[in-house]
Amino acid sequence: MNQLKDAGSLIHSGNSTRYPFVAQDRVNSLFGHQIHCVLRLVGFVDMELLVQAYRVTLDIEPVLGCRLAEENQEWFWERRADLDMLNGVSIHETDDVETQLKAFICAPSDARVDPLISIRVFRSTYDLICVKCNHACCDAGGVKDYISLLSSTYNHLSSSPNSPPTVPNKGRRDQGIVFDQLGYHNLLEAWDASEAQPIAKWAFPFDPSTEQKLWTSAYRFQPESYRSFQTFNRLHGVSFNDLLLTAYYRALFSITRSYGAGSMPLPVTMDLRQHLPNGKAKAICNLSSSMNIEIEVLEHEPFLDTLMKVNRQTKKAKNPRLGVNGMVTLETLAALNYEELKKTFHMSMEEGIKSKKSNPILSNVGIISDQPIFFSDVEVIDAYIAGPIMMPPGFLLLISSYNQNLTLSTGYDASSVKEEHVELLLRTMASELILAVS
Repeated sequence: MNQLKDAGSLIHSGNSTRYPFVAQDRVNSLFGHQIHCVLRLVGFVDMELLVQAYRVTLDIEPVLGCRLAEENQEWFWERRADLDMLNGVSIHETDDVETQLKAFICAPSDARVDPLISIRVFRSTYDLICVKCNHACCDAGGVKDYISLLSSTYNHLSSSPNSPPTVPNKGRRDQGIVFDQLGYHNLLEAWDASEAQPIAKWAFPFDPSTEQKLWTSAYRFQPESYRSFQTFNRLHGVSFNDLLLTAYYRALFSITRSYGAGSMPLPVTMDLRQHLPNGKAKAICNLSSSMNIEIEVLEHEPFLDTLMKVNRQTKKAKNPRLGVNGMVTLETLAALNYEELKKTFHMSMEEGIKSKKSNPILSNVGIISDQPIFFSDVEVIDAYIAGPIMMPPGFLLLISSYNQNLTLSTGYDASSVKEEHVELLLRTMASELILAVS
């Protein structure tokens, strides 16, 4: 395996400015995924100011103002020459916000052509802002960082319009910052061969289809439920993640009728920023890995019994090098020629469809912001993150919260995955959680 190197440096080439297409960017780009953050305001945003703030953020975080480009079979981020003409912010006045919002979330985006970040304001009796972020340039942690940057830039321009904050961020965006922090100098040293690698044993139900209908579903808990969950967690000495993972496991076992089939693996995404000082990266980027949980749920098993199984597994999985093997795997894959990487990806997808096995994933991205988000004096009173739309055989449930509003969301191909099955999953999870804390 190769030595680790600094992949965060600016690349100068002729008249264009380029940035490295780092390992996590390369792998995430294969899926064509988008991540969305939805913000509900109590009033209305100043559109002119929002457009200005958006444009400034693309200079503060230079990669966000790039497009994916290729030259001589080498791929990289290249600064766009049309940034001042880019239509990255739009407004739609509508009486049917939810329908229009869903259409925007389900609209695909091409990192080679479209803006990596785009914003749509849905205006009715209030403004609802949806920020679309291409997963090739950032994960959910990066989306949260961008929301903070966008609102703070907007507020800065509102109070000091003549001094925009345009100093470019030169922070590294590659996994090397985590390897360095943990003291690893090469991939062999970082790899732990004793760490079990999960085998695909099950999948969320799907029937392959030649058609495609991108769709999203969500379930939202009110603050009183959120507070009940917090009280329950303190009483039983478990984490919020344990509670949510337990409900997810129980709902999946019920829907797939996997009782008696033994233990089933479930990857849980994790934010690698937890390994960095103050839990923060210095640039907006992709910096995620996963931990693997594997338990069996028995039919008619009490919720608390499942919860204790999950709690024991998560405690066992958590260690100072959590997520490192996943990082090594991504670096190894990313070392392939990009066309070879695409072939490997498509072969993996085809195998999953043929075997009908691809372990469902849980991504609990946590609180969007610890503090209330403001655009000048207009407060964001509600927010959630809508995760990427997964194509079969994959399935991912994303969980986020803001202002004690908890949201379960998932995106899927409704021509292959039945909407009724997804809605049943969400309702079953909600019922499990509400009954457990009652």
